[in-house]
Amino acid sequence: MSIELRCPACEKLLRVPTDAAGKRAKCPACQATVQIPYPAEEREPPLDAPADIPSAASSGAATPAASAPPYPAGPQGDDRSPAEVAARNLLEKEISSQATTSLVVGIISFFCFGIILAPFAIYRGHKALRLIAEHGVGQRYSGTANAGKVIGIVSLCLNVGVVLLWMLLVCGGVLAEM
Repeated sequence: MSIELRCPACEKLLRVPTDAAGKRAKCPACQATVQIPYPAEEREPPLDAPADIPSAASSGAATPAASAPPYPAGPQGDDRSPAEVAARNLLEKEISSQATTSLVVGIISFFCFGIILAPFAIYRGHKALRLIAEHGVGQRYSGTANAGKVIGIVSLCLNVGVVLLWMLLVCGGVLAEM
């Protein structure tokens, strides 16, 4: 029997033997350290568990890094490993950065370089919203991302309208002089 889990860094599906439960292993794809959970029906380590898990480099599964007890339940009652928590925090930080950049650039685009900055604000807002939808992390930044995207759209429309109006006035003035 084997345990299936996903690497928190690269999302690769890993299969390891059940006697590897409670140990750490390295992902063969990205070399990230992964905590191997105990199967759902078995939360305590078996008394006769060997100290090392067999080398799984040839089978494509995770390889051992070190023995360690399972992680205690976190504040939400889950038992995510520190690597999973770190990956989630890093993703949330990226979403926060994308959303904030979208809002700031969208506001700046009202005052200068609107035709250049507004599409950038729209792109950053859209990227943050896409990351939120794909990973289910950072929902608290969706308002900031939406605001940046909307401000970018409004700024782009206003700037394009001003350029078209200016071109109309210049062309109309040139035609009137003829």
